[in-house]
Amino acid sequence: MYKYMCVCVRNARSSGNVVFGDYERDELECKVSIEQLAAGAECEPAVLLMPIADVLLHPEYKHFRVRHSLALLKMITTIKSDYMLPVCLPFKNFILEKSGKQTKNKFYHLDFISDVPRDFVEEDKEVTRVMLLPRELCFLYDDPVNGTRKLKSRVACTTGCGFHSGAPTLVHEHTGHWSLVALSQGAIV
Repeated sequence: MYKYMCVCVRNARSSGNVVFGDYERDELECKVSIEQLAAGAECEPAVLLMPIADVLLHPEYKHFRVRHSLALLKMITTIKSDYMLPVCLPFKNFILEKSGKQTKNKFYHLDFISDVPRDFVEEDKEVTRVMLLPRELCFLYDDPVNGTRKLKSRVACTTGCGFHSGAPTLVHEHTGHWSLVALSQGAIV
């Protein structure tokens, strides 16, 4: 059951509704009996239109910005969905191979070069490679005094469950809180 949903603001519509395409209904919702299911009957996919109660924008969101165009939507009621991926916090051996050797997993962030893109189709894009580290090792790279150990590319200290669309990417802050920094869409974060 979900009451909140994180979305990309540039894909949001001004109608004040969220449309869940191919919403999977359960047997009670589409009135299919157990006997009918055993005979091969299935619930037809439906579209669910959910009104929005409130919108919380990313704190650094600015009009026409692409980099910080995330928002948290509060829906008027909870919904059931199998498409929302859970947050997976890292385990201790997150970057250790079976042999025990340390590796650095990477994911790729695709964004527009210009902060104010004029054409979303033709505009030039840049790819940034981000290293993934468990939080136990993040302090080695975040300490400004220890400049020799800093990685050349950006570092994220944890990620969501794989790179499926909707998987959250989190960073463990020095305050102890976890912050959502990105969502993957089509295996691109």
